[in-house]
Amino acid sequence: MLLATWEAAYRAVGWKPWIFPAPSHVLDSTLSMLNVRTGFGEPVGPNWPWPRGAAPARGQQPWYRGELVEALGVSCVRLVIGFALSLSTAATVRRTGSTFFEATMNPQGVPKQETKL
Repeated sequence: MLLATWEAAYRAVGWKPWIFPAPSHVLDSTLSMLNVRTGFGEPVGPNWPWPRGAAPARGQQPWYRGELVEALGVSCVRLVIGFALSLSTAATVRRTGSTFFEATMNPQGVPKQETKL
């Protein structure tokens, strides 16, 4: 209901889409990142959901080669690399017994008491 009201207000008032985009513009942008060219934000008329001019071209890249899919892939790779770096850092610190981390975890220099189970 909220999105329908928002879209109706955009159609009635006709403000500039780059100032306050309507849901149809957000849909156009999302589909554009998937290599699907639409014109939902355009005025309703003949061939309405397609952009002005002609129907979508056949030589277009497939959706899985779009910017959105590529960005998600890059984010996943960065997440895996960061996770691997954090695990390797933790393993190195644990193996070497870093005094820096002991000093930050035990700033008063109180000896740690080991508990035996």
